[in-house]
Amino acid sequence: MSYLLASITARITEKVKSQLPQILPKEVSNFSSMVMKSMVTESLEHAVLAKESSQPTSTYEAAASLTEFE
Repeated sequence: MSYLLASITARITEKVKSQLPQILPKEVSNFSSMVMKSMVTESLEHAVLAKESSQPTSTYEAAASLTEFE
């Protein structure tokens, strides 16, 4: 999952970096890139954590919880 997160983060960061200089002055663009990268990374981490927490952590734990009900 961390490889997927890193891949998505890298793609978004590169896309933002390539488009910002066309829109914003250089000084603002340099600062904005760092801020946006941080925000994108944080958002993706939250999304991954939310997805991981909604799924069982392991088959063993799922089986153990089923045997408790028997």
